[in-house]
Amino acid sequence: MILLSTLLLLFLVTTFKPAQSQPPLSSCDGFYGCISSLRQSDCAPGEVLISGASLDGCCPGCRGGQGYMQVCNVNVPNRRCAPGLKCDRKCLYDQTTCLHTIHMKEEEEWAGWYPRCNVDGTYASRQCRGDRLSGRCFCYSEDGRRLFGWDWYKNAATMTCACSRRRAKLEAEGRTTVTLHCTQNGNFEELQCDSGVCWCADEYGGDPLIGTTVVHDGLWKLLPCCEYMSQLFELSQWLLFV
Repeated sequence: MILLSTLLLLFLVTTFKPAQSQPPLSSCDGFYGCISSLRQSDCAPGEVLISGASLDGCCPGCRGGQGYMQVCNVNVPNRRCAPGLKCDRKCLYDQTTCLHTIHMKEEEEWAGWYPRCNVDGTYASRQCRGDRLSGRCFCYSEDGRRLFGWDWYKNAATMTCACSRRRAKLEAEGRTTVTLHCTQNGNFEELQCDSGVCWCADEYGGDPLIGTTVVHDGLWKLLPCCEYMSQLFELSQWLLFV
């Protein structure tokens, strides 16, 4: 019976290295379904790209309003502040949303750079500075705090910072023993263990890789990604003495 159970476990925990998935594509989850390529740069001066502004709330769109320090009135449609600003007789920066930075392009504190925002008003997970050859990108939380993780600008397309954000969220919730491991760029390391279980993780989102299973943390050495990581470690040790 023990031998049969062991063989069954080895069958479930495949011994090949599963193929990595691709970085997730952004999309709109509205009723109609929407994939939009609209960017902030496509909006007219004074307009801000926000979620749910077109196609019955499904797609992002450009929306304007009263500018910074202009007189406003929340009860008068054409006197309301633009997204990223709040009305207090005059339109002021709403620092609870990333969108307020779009109105601060002329502020000296940004020194020619300002954060990249998601259409829902949160900060994008990666913020890049400099040119695409020598510039760098860093991981940020939804509310604009710098997190662990960075990479060169040229590698930004494969940088999701999902692991860094997940760790930060769990720690903010009061978890004192977060055992998730992140790579240098804030993605997930392939072998993950947390809350008593281990799995081979997709580096972009952290979910178990297709073709693998989740096991008790005492059986982590049976995971295919553990075997792969061990081979890499042995190779690195061999290269040190070559």
